[in-house]
Amino acid sequence: MIDSGSNISLMSKATVKRLGLEGPELHMTMNLAGGKQKSETSQQIEISLAPINDDQIIKTVHVLTVQKPCSAAKWISKAAVKNYPHLESIVDKLHLNGGSIDLLIGTDFPAAFVDIHIKQSELGGPIAKRNCFG
Repeated sequence: MIDSGSNISLMSKATVKRLGLEGPELHMTMNLAGGKQKSETSQQIEISLAPINDDQIIKTVHVLTVQKPCSAAKWISKAAVKNYPHLESIVDKLHLNGGSIDLLIGTDFPAAFVDIHIKQSELGGPIAKRNCFG
């Protein structure tokens, strides 16, 4: 997930363990919405990412590990997306399944926020954006 409200990139500790990754340990305190803070022990990890449709593009991202990077994503039905004519041509290319988020990319990786292509409606409604990850 890409999050312009986060200034760091985060990966779940479970994913780091599953991938067998390790990095230096540190103590991290995060400022959350509503003025709350959360502290936990973390690791600093360097990972390589590629878009699911092009393994020739590889990006290196530095992440900190946390128990849960963010709340789960909601599921969106393809039928709902097809209600928007400007998105019909790309509906089969979209990944709409919800579930837990294992990687949150923050503004510390600015390339993720550069829009390569945008599909928007003249009448309002949802937009679709493509970036370096797809």
